[in-house]
Amino acid sequence: MATPCGFLSVRKPAGVTSTQCVRIVRKLFDTKQVGHGGTLDPMATGVLIMALGKATRVLPHLTTGKKYRGVIRFGVTTDTDDITGWGIQGSAGLRAVSIALRCLLLTRFLRVSEILTKRAAPWLTPALVDATLQRFVGKIDQMPPRISAIKRDGVRLYHLTRANKARKA
Repeated sequence: MATPCGFLSVRKPAGVTSTQCVRIVRKLFDTKQVGHGGTLDPMATGVLIMALGKATRVLPHLTTGKKYRGVIRFGVTTDTDDITGWGIQGSAGLRAVSIALRCLLLTRFLRVSEILTKRAAPWLTPALVDATLQRFVGKIDQMPPRISAIKRDGVRLYHLTRANKARKA
C-alpha cells in the first residue's frame, strides 16, 4: 500500500497535546510520516494543520502565525498562569471589573462607562480603560507563561513547572 500524502485539518480538543494528535493520526493511517504545522498548548482547543507522507516537507514553509481567542477573567492569578492552576491571588477591584464586563455582556443595553463607573468600580473611568488598553496595541514583548509549550533546554516549560511543583510538595 502506498504511503498516504496530503494535509489534514484536525480539531484539537483541550487536554490533548499536539504530539498525541500525531500519534493518533499515525495509527489511523498506518504511517510514520506525520507532522503538524505548529504546537498548540495542551489546554488550547483549535485547528491543528497536519501533513502526511511527502506533504510533511512543506510544513517548514508554513509561516502563518497562530491566533488565539479566549475569555479573560480579571482579578484572578493562578500558580500555572492558566485555567488548570490553583488561584493564588485576587483583587477586589479587578473582580469588580470582571463583574461589570459580565453585566455588559448580559444586558447589552448599558454603555461600558455606565456599568463601570456607576455599578461595580466607580474609580474606573473610560479614560483609564482606554489608556490601559493602548498598552496592548501593536507589537508587544510578552513573557511566556510558566505553563507553556515553549521549550527550555529541550524540555517544555509546562513539564518543568509541574515537576518543580511536585518537588516542593
